[in-house]
Parts: sequence; structure tokens; C-alpha cells
Amino acid sequence: MKYKELLMKKNKIGLITTHDTNNYGAILQTFALYHFLSKFRKIEIINYDNYHISDSMRVLRFEASLIGILRLVKDLLRLFPRFSVIKKIRKFQNEFFLMTKKVNKENIKDLNLEDFGYLISGSDQIWNPACMTSNKSIDGTYFLNFAENITKISYASSLGSYIFSDIEQKTVRKNLIDFKHISVREEDAKIQLEKFINRRIDHVLDPTLLLSQKDWVDLFRLKKSEYREKYILLYSVPHTKLLKNICNHFSSELNLPIYSINQNPFSSIKINKHIKSAGPKEFLDLFFNAEFVITDSFHGVCFSTNFNKNFIVAKPEGLSNRIESLLKSVGLNDRMINSSEEIEKTENIINFERANSLLLNLRKNSKSFLQRAIDINKV
Repeated sequence: MKYKELLMKKNKIGLITTHDTNNYGAILQTFALYHFLSKFRKIEIINYDNYHISDSMRVLRFEASLIGILRLVKDLLRLFPRFSVIKKIRKFQNEFFLMTKKVNKENIKDLNLEDFGYLISGSDQIWNPACMTSNKSIDGTYFLNFAENITKISYASSLGSYIFSDIEQKTVRKNLIDFKHISVREEDAKIQLEKFINRRIDHVLDPTLLLSQKDWVDLFRLKKSEYREKYILLYSVPHTKLLKNICNHFSSELNLPIYSINQNPFSSIKINKHIKSAGPKEFLDLFFNAEFVITDSFHGVCFSTNFNKNFIVAKPEGLSNRIESLLKSVGLNDRMINSSEEIEKTENIINFERANSLLLNLRKNSKSFLQRAIDINKV
């Protein structure tokens, strides 16, 4: 077989990421990377069933422990909204993703990769053992250890705030030795990994930011609603005291109601509209139409920035490095509030001119990384 014919045959991309979870950010980052790559090559998601992650897609979850029982009670209290969200996520997956057969850690090596020329791991916290496994061990599947003789790439893989031990560093170094291109989502991950694998690592954007605001609007036909009242959008899971104080202040300051996207049955924050069953498309619409956003979520910051929404970040307890890295890269460091004392000093309005310029350049560099990595000039 001639080189050109062989290249054409083996030009498919396999993507492994957090594609099967009850999490808006994870689903939408999967969509964004899949959509961008599909412009250049055929792509399939490696349908890896990581039970620790996919367990969130079960309507009712039960384990024989106190925590398991409490979680089951919580799931029962939000049974119908939870069922609705999971159904919408499944519909979204079926509409937009082509996936391989379902595989697990035991049989993933049996997956037929004959037509695949590239494997990409990322994005999301796939390299954070604290997030990806129940025993906080490294899952080598996300380091593509199931495949040989194939071009391996990581795109915007994240460690969260995890620091690898000396023993874990040896495992990671071994797993990454045959990667052709490596990129991560956070600056501190780049610094940490470069120290012990002794090679260049690129710092790139989260996949949701590969797509411009116009891309998201056109793809999902997002429209400004003329009939919906103006609102502050709250997107957060843990409702901390700081978050409560921020909501009270800006709701009063802006004289706007609070809409909350949250599947939890109850809220400790006074909200005017509790949206418990939003699907991925409704999530995008709620961000696009919000007058102001309050969040402590990384992807909440991504969409607020990309949609040019005035927003405030309540510093989350732990894992704030992900948000801090993003805010720093687009010059919006001052949008994070660390304590209640800072609330009244924070401006309501953001001038996005500089942020948009920085984001445009970062997007260009991130796209260039991917295009180089998948050799689009060869076919």
C-alpha cells in the first residue's frame, strides 16, 4: 500500500475524555473538541466506561454505606429533574457524537484501532487521580496506555490542583514517553510536568473556548429573548456563605432576580427561579441570555468570558487554580472574590476589549497546536 493510501486509511481520530457524565462543562467541552476536530478528520469518541465518572448518569445510585444511603435519598428527592437531565444528555450524545463500542479497563485493548491514526486524550481533569478514580490512583487509560504504534496527543488535559508524588511521577513519565504532542489546560500543570518529564508542554485553552461566541450561537441557534425578564444567573453546586453574600449584594445592587441552574432539591440561597432539569442546550441558552453571572465553576467562567457576560467568581474551596489560570490568561484576575469584604469593591461592568483580544490570540495558538498535532497538511 502506498504511503498516501495508508495515511488516508489511518487518518481517523480517537478521542478519550469525560464524555459520559452528568456535568454540563464536561459534555460541552467534549462537544467543542469533537466539533473542531471533525472539520479536519473523521473522529470517534473512545466510549470508555469509567464507572467512577459514568455513575453520575444513573438516575438512582446506591451503595451499602451511610454516604451511599444519603446519596440515594438525595437522588429520590430530585428524581424527576434528574431523570430529565440525564435523558437530555443522552439525547445530546446521540445527536452529536459518534462513539466506539463501550469498553472498560479490562477489554479496551481489544478495541479495533486499525483505522485510527491519532489518539487524543483531553480535556477536563482526566489526569487528576482525585477526580477520576475512587481510590485516587492514576488511570492509565487516560494516558492512552492501551494503544501502541499510533500518534498520541493530549489536548488541554488537566490535573486540577493535584501534585504527583515521586512514585506517581515515574508512572506519568513512562506513560507520556511515546506522546508526540502534549498540552495541558493550566499553567501550573505545565510547570509541574515539564520539571519531571523534561520536554516541552504547551499551555492551551479549554475546548469550550476553541469555539467563539458566534460559533456557539450559530451551532445552537441561540437568540436573545425579548420576552424573558432580565436575570442574574447563579451556577454553582456548593452554596457557600461567600456565594450567598455575593448573590444578596448583586441582586439588590442590580435589582434583578436570581435564576439558579442546580439539580439539588434545595438551596440555602434565596433564588427566584430554580432550574433543576436543564439540558446542555438550555444551559447554553441560560448563559447567553443572562444579564449577570455569579459562579464558582471553571466552565461557568469559560462561558461567561466567551459570551462577554458581566460576572463574578466566588473563590471555590480548593481547585481554584483552574479558574485563576484562565482569568490570568485573559486579564480578568479581578473578577474573583476571595472574601465578603471584597464584594462592595467589585465593579458590576467588565470592559471585555482586552480580554477578547487576548482570548482571540490564545484561541489561534490552541487551534494551531491541534492542527500541527493531527498533521492536517498531509492529507
